[in-house]
Amino acid sequence: MSALVVIAICGVLAWSVLREGARRRRWREAERLSRCLFAAAGMRRYR
Repeated sequence: MSALVVIAICGVLAWSVLREGARRRRWREAERLSRCLFAAAGMRRYR
């Protein structure tokens, strides 16, 4: 029984770490996209 509890706790910890990593990756991609859009808008303004 205690082995199941330990396995469940490890599973929850691994799931939360993976979810946080995916959230950070999505945030980085959105930040890069917005930076590209702002750069493109700035270049269009100067033409």
